[in-house]
Amino acid sequence: MRRIIFLLLTLSVLIIAQKNNSDNKLTLQPYGFFKLDMNYDSDLMSAGNFARWAMPNSGEAIPTSSITANESRFGININKGDISGKVEIDFYGVGSAENKGGALLRKVYAEAKFENFTIRGGQDSDVISPLVPSTINYPVAWWAGNIGYRRPMLKLFGDLNTINWTIALARNIGGDLNNDGIDDGSAGILPEVQGRLGFTLLENYAVGLSGHFAQLDTLGEEGKYESWSANIDLNLNITPKITLSGEAFVGSNIAGMLGGIANASTFDGVDTQGGWINLKMNPKEGCTISTGISIDDPCDCDLNDGARIKNTMIFANVYHDILQGFLVGFEVSQWTTEYKNMDTASALRGQLAILYKF
Repeated sequence: MRRIIFLLLTLSVLIIAQKNNSDNKLTLQPYGFFKLDMNYDSDLMSAGNFARWAMPNSGEAIPTSSITANESRFGININKGDISGKVEIDFYGVGSAENKGGALLRKVYAEAKFENFTIRGGQDSDVISPLVPSTINYPVAWWAGNIGYRRPMLKLFGDLNTINWTIALARNIGGDLNNDGIDDGSAGILPEVQGRLGFTLLENYAVGLSGHFAQLDTLGEEGKYESWSANIDLNLNITPKITLSGEAFVGSNIAGMLGGIANASTFDGVDTQGGWINLKMNPKEGCTISTGISIDDPCDCDLNDGARIKNTMIFANVYHDILQGFLVGFEVSQWTTEYKNMDTASALRGQLAILYKF
């Protein structure tokens, strides 16, 4: 935490110094937002400050509420000609109390642009399924139909007319199925491979095909197992004020990609499918409306009794600019989570947000 704060303070000093030195070609652009979330859940939800799935509850409903500023985000873009970089944090790291959020390193990387491609090294978003639904809830439908997170990686990407491509070698993050204290991804030796091809159609329509593969190793009798996914993403600019976007996926053992409703990987694999669709509208300046549905549906046959076997989230939200970029937003979402050979859990969530971007 102290190191990250020191880094941000140092970069802030550099920004001030840069303004007094017109000969310095290095540019630093701070960005981010302050955000307050006030949440009400009609029944038990995981995990409180944000929603992942409805928790099983065989008795009477247990409503809960929470207030947090942990999603507030700060970052700096650094540019010097064909070289650039980024550092970005929020406060959903491990803290000692609800009012002592811990810094979480979201992104940090440097990149170099060449004539036909760009190389980027550091921690960045996954290549697969690059879109996100526009939710006020902090997890953008993760564990509920939207996969892909962030991890250390070496990434190469470029454009060929209406086609863009990306390939990455990423940190192979696995579990520890045999409890030997060694991460199965590290024991697998080879990095995780991710790739995507994107196509622009008729200027206003874009579609992408992506996937990943990783081999993990327990170093035990049962040996190796795999994680993989195949994905499609679609973004349609229907009018200047209306956009329809969505993604769909199939895969196995993708808890590390925030899929499969966080059910742990197995040697035989936990097969999963899902996706989401999101309609976004800007009816007037300073007002945005977003609504959609997302579903994560692991195969029942791969899971034990009591496991989460389907998670569905339906949401609608609105943000309104009430004063010079000071936004007030409200979201309603309905969560339905099915459990194998147990009662289905459901909860209604209401979320009020205060947001100021800079």
